Amino acid sequence: RNAQADMAKVLAAHLIVELSFAGNAQYRQSDYNAAIRRYEEAINLCEESQGVAEDAGRDMSDASTQQNVTRLRYNLARALHRLDRWSEAREQATAVLRLDPAYLNAYALR
Repeated sequence: RNAQADMAKVLAAHLIVELSFAGNAQYRQSDYNAAIRRYEEAINLCEESQGVAEDAGRDMSDASTQQNVTRLRYNLARALHRLDRWSEAREQATAVLRLDPAYLNAYALR
C-alpha cells in the first residue's frame, strides 16, 4: 500500500505540473476557458493527492503542496478575471490570501 501511495504521489505531482504548464500556455494564447479547466483539474488533483497521502498516514500539508495550490488558485483567478467572471475571481483570490496572506498580487483581484 505504501508503494502505491508513493507512486500515486509521484504521478499526481507530474500531472499537476503538466496541467499547470498547459493552463499557462492556454492563458498566454488568450484561451481562458481552457486555462480555467486545466487549473481546476490541477487544483482538484492536488486536493485528491492530499487525501490519498492522508489516507496512507502521510502529511501532504508541506510547503510545496501549499505553494502549488496557491499559485494555481491565483492563475485561476486571473483567467476568471479575464472573462469578467468577477465574483468567481474574487473567491479564488480570497482563497489565495487564506493560504498565503503575503501573496500581494491576489489583492488586485479582490
